[in-house]
Parts: sequence; C-alpha cells; structure tokens
Amino acid sequence: MPTIIPFNNVRGHLIIPLPGCDALVDTGSPVSFGRWPIELAGKRFNLPESMMGLTTEVMAELADMRIDAVVGCDILTNLHGLRIRWNDGLLEFADGFPPGEVNDPLAILAGTPVFPVTINGTATKAIFDTGAHLSYIDPALVAKMVPTGEKDDFHPLNGRFKAPVYNVSTSIDALANEIEYGVLPGKVGMMTSMAMGMAGA
Repeated sequence: MPTIIPFNNVRGHLIIPLPGCDALVDTGSPVSFGRWPIELAGKRFNLPESMMGLTTEVMAELADMRIDAVVGCDILTNLHGLRIRWNDGLLEFADGFPPGEVNDPLAILAGTPVFPVTINGTATKAIFDTGAHLSYIDPALVAKMVPTGEKDDFHPLNGRFKAPVYNVSTSIDALANEIEYGVLPGKVGMMTSMAMGMAGA
C-alpha cells in the first residue's frame, strides 16, 4: 500500500506538515537537517542541526516561511519510490508506479537527481531541485535572448538577489513546453555552475 502525504505549495516550495514540524522537501539538497527528529513514510530519521553551517532558522528567514526541517536526497533515496502529485497536493511513496506521459529515468549524481532534457534543440541534463521555486539555466544557453523581466529569489548560503528571467523552449522526453528560467548572478552563479558542471548538467 502506498503512503500518501499531503503537502502545501508555499510560493513554489513543497512543504509537508509533520507532527509539530513543517518540512521542506528539497531534492536539490544531498543532506537533510533540522531542529529535531522527524517521521516520514513510517520511518524515523535523526537529523543533524545544520548543513555546512546552514540551519533551518536561516532558511526560514530567507524564505519568509516556517521551516523546521529540510528533507533531502539522503532520506528520499532511503524510502520507496516517490511520486509528486503536484496538482493534487500529494506526495506518494510506493514500491512502483504505472508509466506516465514522461518516463525519462533519473540518475543520482553528486547526491542530487539529474535527468535528460533538450533546451532550444540542445540535448543536455538538468538537476531536479524541488527546493527552488524558480528554474535556472546556464547563461550561455540564453546569451542571445532578451530577458522578459526579473524575479526576486534567495540562495541559502548567499542571501537574497534579483535574477533576470527568460522563457525557453524545453523538451522532456519529447514533451515540449516554454519554461521560465532565471540566470544566477555573481558568486551564486559561479557556485551553481560548478555544481552543475560536476553533474554534467
């Protein structure tokens, strides 16, 4: 039997209410951390208080929401398969799921999930990061494009910033969409480019 857990979409962030705890599900984080142990999908997990000095208190202040725990890939890969039913507001954990419209496999590289994607006709890879409410792209892929505007965002280790955004044709398993991407500025962009380079994304 699958385990089904409701989540709240808080400004694009996936928050699950656990007993006495609001947890951010962040597939972009290889490590989970939080204020106290959590129980998820029938299992109990003891969490470190921080990741590289980053605490949930800092995350909550930057995101302007309650965050008591961050559930990263170290926990998610120890559970059953995960399906995010975004429109239903549900997380579903089970041993397997029927095939869907998009069936490209995920790989775990540098502790985070990566999948194949085609951007403006260029085949590459993308990091699947549920902790980010805005997608980001390599600046080289939008160098000849005009931004449609800019958006406010934050990076847990570097604080708040504004990012120019672009609408880019993107295909995942031959399913094409226009997706809005930001370009990360300065030191945040350099750090992310290094992480994406390690993942080949």
